[in-house]
Amino acid sequence: MKGRHLTRYLLPILFGFSVSSKTLADDNIGRMLVAQCAQCHGTETNPEAGFERLAGKDYVDLYDNLMDRLFENEADALMTHQTMGYTPEQIELIAQYLAALPSN
Repeated sequence: MKGRHLTRYLLPILFGFSVSSKTLADDNIGRMLVAQCAQCHGTETNPEAGFERLAGKDYVDLYDNLMDRLFENEADALMTHQTMGYTPEQIELIAQYLAALPSN
């Protein structure tokens, strides 16, 4: 995926946060941010038909995918519009929260 090295290593350093940092407050914020995702991808175990289940996915894959979407130039891509409303730090919290959910 394009931008993997940039998103995984450089952006967290530039924005002053650690990819591995996690607190209870982050969980609560992550849960609130993921509410938007649940409209299509569903809650922990119930994705809408035709949408990928995100709960329990690999953190790095989730983070990289969302960051790649944030910087895409596809004006008609739904996920590009969805990610435009988030900061890189919020995307980190979303990926952390989703990765921590049970995968089954």
